[in-house]
Amino acid sequence: MARNWRKGCGIGCVVAVLIGTVFAGGGVWFARRMSEEYEVVRAGEEILREAHGIPGDWTPSTLVPDPERVAAFVGVRQDLAEWQALLTAHAARMAIQETAGGNDLSRFVDRLRAGGELASQYAGFWTARNKALLDAGMGAGEYIWLYHLAYHAWLGLDPATGTDQGPWSMGAETASGRTAHLEFGESAEEAAQARGYQARQRLRSLIKGMLQRGIPPVEEQQTWGAEELRRLDLDPARYPWRTDLPPAMAEVFAPHRAALEAGWSPLVNPVELLFEFEETAPEE
Repeated sequence: MARNWRKGCGIGCVVAVLIGTVFAGGGVWFARRMSEEYEVVRAGEEILREAHGIPGDWTPSTLVPDPERVAAFVGVRQDLAEWQALLTAHAARMAIQETAGGNDLSRFVDRLRAGGELASQYAGFWTARNKALLDAGMGAGEYIWLYHLAYHAWLGLDPATGTDQGPWSMGAETASGRTAHLEFGESAEEAAQARGYQARQRLRSLIKGMLQRGIPPVEEQQTWGAEELRRLDLDPARYPWRTDLPPAMAEVFAPHRAALEAGWSPLVNPVELLFEFEETAPEE
């Protein structure tokens, strides 16, 4: 099956970020190890995609999520709690290592080891999530739709949360000791702002596309969808239902509030939309 990997997204992007940003210059052993682990991830993605299609083709059958599907989504989130805890704890240790003393060689070796472990944990997270989604009968498109409604639209959390933390915020050291973002003429703050903007726009494009492909033929829901598309056209920086989420769409999440809040991970949030593998049509 041919793949059209979207530039800036997908598993390949994350591998590049982890290699280039956290532990530039890694050895052959690392490349071989990551190749094997991420091939397992890719195999799981293929099975998930064959069963449920790709996110860029998915369209919600109703704007008010079915309570049973919300419960299934919460179950997936709970299944991933252990992996999220591992990733969060490991990233915290890496942050401490970034400021630790020692000579350049020892710091490089420590970073290389920690980066390899982190990349392995990301592979484990994606493998576990693919399995949890298959077990729940849920495709990546539905997962992203519910993730957005629950966390960004209902709880009001920023889609860019986490893009300035953990491995995403670390500069890749070159032989000259300069960081990648400085070599490209950006400050660390500018680089973080760019990552945040890209995260919001990626979400906006994906969710808006779902609405544009067809709003469910329910009169009230058609009004909600049409109004939100109008707001998105008026405000290029807006992501869907950043405000004004219809109460009926919010109420289905209320019984699960504690579980959803417990399942939120700022560190993992930046990779939650990376199921967007194929090119999607540009916004009209």
